[in-house]
Amino acid sequence: MREDNTQHSAGMIFMANCIITKAGLEGDVTTSSLNLSVLVDMISTHDIDEYLAGDSRKKTAEYRARELRARAITHEHMGRSDVGKVLVARSVEYHAKLTPEARFTKALDEMQAWVYIIQTRGFKMSNRDFMKPDEIPGYELALEFPTLARLARIMLRIMKNPKFITTEVQELHVID
Repeated sequence: MREDNTQHSAGMIFMANCIITKAGLEGDVTTSSLNLSVLVDMISTHDIDEYLAGDSRKKTAEYRARELRARAITHEHMGRSDVGKVLVARSVEYHAKLTPEARFTKALDEMQAWVYIIQTRGFKMSNRDFMKPDEIPGYELALEFPTLARLARIMLRIMKNPKFITTEVQELHVID
């Protein structure tokens, strides 16, 4: 089972809201001062190129070129409206990783994928070497934000040893 872009972004938005709220309660000013509205825009557009290029577990040079072309096309089309211009600016900001919101979003992109892998027990879905977290850019960026860093360290322990998960994933059928 693989999530789609909408599920991925929705999960990231939910996590961002929870993490920022928790950071505020714990006095983590670095994380709690992030602008949630900016984050929502950025999260919504961070994988916009994948709508045209598709997603790939193997990021080859050919895939990267296709991804960059898709990003240029989506930015061109989105930039024709006022709302689109804002979203294009957020996408550019995300990819440049120059602001705290951009770095948080990049880190959260990695962390949300980890949550998904843990939830679905899809540990073979990742090509990450969890024994070498300093080689995972999203993990390294998470360390800037104390509350997110703590969550990343907890998830990393699980990713290194999936046997820590002692329950099975179950679907809840609300409406039968």
